[in-house]
Formats: sequence, structure tokens, C-alpha cells
Amino acid sequence: MTITEPTVDPALLERMATSFHEAGHALVGRVLGVSTGVTRIKRAELVAAGDASGHAGRCTFGITADGYGQAPLSATWAGPLAEERFLRGPSMSLSHVRDALADHLDDRAVIQARDYALDGGAELDDARASVEVLWPFITDLATRIEANGFADDGDVRAVLALPATGDVTAELQQLRRTVLGLFG
Repeated sequence: MTITEPTVDPALLERMATSFHEAGHALVGRVLGVSTGVTRIKRAELVAAGDASGHAGRCTFGITADGYGQAPLSATWAGPLAEERFLRGPSMSLSHVRDALADHLDDRAVIQARDYALDGGAELDDARASVEVLWPFITDLATRIEANGFADDGDVRAVLALPATGDVTAELQQLRRTVLGLFG
């Protein structure tokens, strides 16, 4: 009996990897961003790319009405880390993390943070820990992004089992404490 390895369509694999990348940005940004003024995820989406893969993504955040806030640095790194986690599994070494960040220098936010990221730092550790703790939620959101081409704050709330409407600051602060407390 001959056993053959299953093959995965490279285009589908790239689309899924991009979906995990954007889901990582969205969930870590939403959970950890509660302390930096992130009020919602406007959209995490797949977009047409000019390269051979045909896949790229984008994640945009809403901030407080007075313009205060930005996604935390850990959300910047969570995208490449979630993509790498999807491709390699849970046993990423620091070398894999550095490679993942270096491979995503097309990501404007990663370019801005690359020197700090490649040297390590607390936010990078927060991002790695957050991706691991939030992995089941990232998987759920990535599946939604891949299927629909996008996800919004309603999808993020749904995968985190948060109320569909209203202020969820207290719930997110508790989730943030849980995420950071497990690795802090």
C-alpha cells in the first residue's frame, strides 16, 4: 500500500496564511488595544496584491472620538506571528519569530518597528504570548476572513463571545489582564 501525502493548493495556503495574519492583528489589537484607545476593529480584510501570490491583507482600527489612541506595538507583530504559527505550528523558536518579522517588511507598521522587534522587547513577548493564548479565537476569525474576504468588529466580538452592541471596555480589560497575566 502506497501512502501519499495530501497536497494543499498553494494559492489557498497563501490565502489562509494571510487570513491568519490579519486575524492576529485584529484580535491582539482589540484585546490589548483597550488600554491604548482602540475602540473597535474597522475591518480586517484580504485585498488584491500586485505580487505573484495575489493575496495581501489590511487591518484598520477605530480609535477614540477625540483621536486618541493607536493599536499597541504587540498588535503590529501579532500578524506575522499568527501567520507563522499557522504555517509552523506552536513550536516557533526566536529565530522563526525574527524570520517572520523580517519577511513582512512590506507591512508598514513592521517597518516602523523592525529594529526594536529584531532586538526583542517586552511588546514582542506580549505579542507571542497573546497569539498563543488567543489562538483558538484567531483560528475562528481567520476562518471567517478566508470565507468572507473580511471581518469587522462584529466578527471580533462574536469570536470573543462579547455582547454584539454596547461598551465592552470592562470585558476587554479583563481579557487583557488574563492574556498578559498568563505570561507576565
